[in-house]
Amino acid sequence: MDTPLPSYLPWRRRHASIPDRELLIDPRNNDSAEGERLATYLATLSAERLTTISASGGDASVGAVAARSFTPSTTGPT
Repeated sequence: MDTPLPSYLPWRRRHASIPDRELLIDPRNNDSAEGERLATYLATLSAERLTTISASGGDASVGAVAARSFTPSTTGPT
């Protein structure tokens, strides 16, 4: 990832506060750019952590996550 994601993104703060629990991310906006940022962050997580995260909410933002093909990191945060 070239540019670090800002720490102010709400789902990033929430994930950091509960790294060992399931997480539902609900982007309530309909902004595909927000979905792209979320997908970029999710791509840094391990496959094991990704199994505990789901997203629902705005069609454009969640659609951007669903459309993005990424390989989970083997060295990123868990």
